[in-house]
Parts: sequence; structure tokens; C-alpha cells
Amino acid sequence: MTLSDTLPKAEAVAVEDYNAMALECGLPTVRIMTPKRIKQLRGRLKDGNGLPGWRYALDKVRASPFLRGRNDRGWRADFDFLLQQSSFVKLIEGRYDTQGRADPLAAAASQFVGGAARGGQRGLDVQAELGFGGGAE
Repeated sequence: MTLSDTLPKAEAVAVEDYNAMALECGLPTVRIMTPKRIKQLRGRLKDGNGLPGWRYALDKVRASPFLRGRNDRGWRADFDFLLQQSSFVKLIEGRYDTQGRADPLAAAASQFVGGAARGGQRGLDVQAELGFGGGAE
């Protein structure tokens, strides 16, 4: 008997979809469904108009480096994060989207190389000063 055998169909599919995404993204998988989690999952399925909305939220997690642990604390989203109504709404509304927002680790790396990753003249000048070539001609 699997975890999904103990749940109604929509909830079972939602958990299976979450676990597949979690394995892809290196996030913790669901192993136990408590009555509280089932109730919260039903609420998120209702908020998201069923499985299509849930899958949309999972795609948002896949697309967010922040939610997958690329942040200054190494924090990662988990199943309980998605079950919180406020987190789910923020996710659906794009609060964790990376469009127009720099990846903090990539930004730090570009600072480390003097901005050369951004293609700026200062980065090229710093590289030339350090003897790496590529300075202004």
C-alpha cells in the first residue's frame, strides 16, 4: 500500500505530482499525510481551481532558484510551505518569479570577478590590472 492509496484521487495525484517535482528539484518528498495536511491540500486545490492550478504552482517552484535553495540561507520550499494559503497565493501571483530579479548567488559571483560577467568596462579594466588580459584597447 502506497501513500497515495490512502487518499482521495485528486489529493493522491497532487501528492504524486509534488513528489515528482521534489525529486527533480532536490526538495524533501512527502511521506506522511496527516489529517491537517489533507485539509490544507484540499484548500489549495480549491484555491487553484483543482489539479491544473496545483501543477501551475509546482511549475513556479521548478522555475524559482530561490525556492529551490539558491538563497543566502540555503532555505528550500517544502510541501508544508505550499500548503500555507499565504505562501500558495504569493507563489501563484508571481512573488517568487525570477523575471527581472537577479539570482543572488550569480550576482555575488559577478561582483567577485569585478563585474566582467556583466560585460562592463570596469570589469575588463580590473581583469587587465590583474593580468588576465581583456582590458580596454
